[in-house]
Amino acid sequence: MDMVWELMRRQADYQDLHIQVILHLITLTPEDKKPFISQYWGDSWKAFCVNQEWLPPSHVSLKVNDALYDDFCDYVKWKKRTGASIQAWVRLMSLEVIPSSIIEYFTLIITSLETARTEASEELFDCIFEWLLQMFRALSPNTYIGEIDVVIGEKMIDWRIFLTTTFPQSSTRFKLLDLVDIIERRKSKNISTR
Repeated sequence: MDMVWELMRRQADYQDLHIQVILHLITLTPEDKKPFISQYWGDSWKAFCVNQEWLPPSHVSLKVNDALYDDFCDYVKWKKRTGASIQAWVRLMSLEVIPSSIIEYFTLIITSLETARTEASEELFDCIFEWLLQMFRALSPNTYIGEIDVVIGEKMIDWRIFLTTTFPQSSTRFKLLDLVDIIERRKSKNISTR
């Protein structure tokens, strides 16, 4: 499982294949050993949350314009692996490999996003907003998260004002438009399937 997880973090484009491997390993596992798999993923998820791994560690600078080459490489590596982890957790939760709630996961990220907005940290806000966007992209269209759509709809005005007034040149505004588009498509799909 460690090897598959590391591959998921390094090769986000192949996560569907990695998840098939995980599901296959679960089916091959004897019933008396399956609790170990659940515990592995549960413990890994708890560590991710407790350590807030979606936030940059102290050795990673988000100010890439001022960074030295090595610092920039650390930033890019951290950002790619974190983005892949963000997507992987959503996919694993959608398939119920992890018994945790997707709504709780979205709430953690939205709370961090609100903290970055309150602290007026454009770099952190942009980074976490990208994670939120990746979570939506990795989410199965049939997964119900209506409560989160409502929360984000309410926050959207604050986020737009924050970006317009505090950081008028921010490229995050385009990510905001992407998120609005994704949410609207999810709403229309959910309405048409009812």
